[in-house]
Amino acid sequence: MIASAKLLVFVIWGSATGAILVLVVAVVGIGLGYGLPDRTAFASLGRIFLLTVLSTFIAIPVGWVSTLGRGLLSGIASGVGIVVIAQFGVVSGAGGWMPFAAPAMWAISPETVNLVQLACAMIVPVAFWPATVLAWRRLQLDR
Repeated sequence: MIASAKLLVFVIWGSATGAILVLVVAVVGIGLGYGLPDRTAFASLGRIFLLTVLSTFIAIPVGWVSTLGRGLLSGIASGVGIVVIAQFGVVSGAGGWMPFAAPAMWAISPETVNLVQLACAMIVPVAFWPATVLAWRRLQLDR
């Protein structure tokens, strides 16, 4: 229960951060004289928001690794590992099918990643959220 609450707060925080980021980017753009966002700009702002939310979801394995490693250093190492795995996936040509890389590739160049590939990024939270909750339960951290 505690692990799920922490993960839920993390997802809400990540989503709120994405919304604030989009708002700040739009306001700064207007302030710099670029004018009101047109249809293309709104699509780009939407991609920024979705990238932030999806990035929050694909960071959930860090919580699982931190739980198993019983410390922050293992979580930091797994975060770096996620970035390395994503980079290798992109360089090898499998980027769109790599759940850790697909959101960023889609945000940069939407035509390179289809919706099925983007949806594969949701495999990560679906797998690691319950794994984290189970790890907390087995380690008796949920009391």
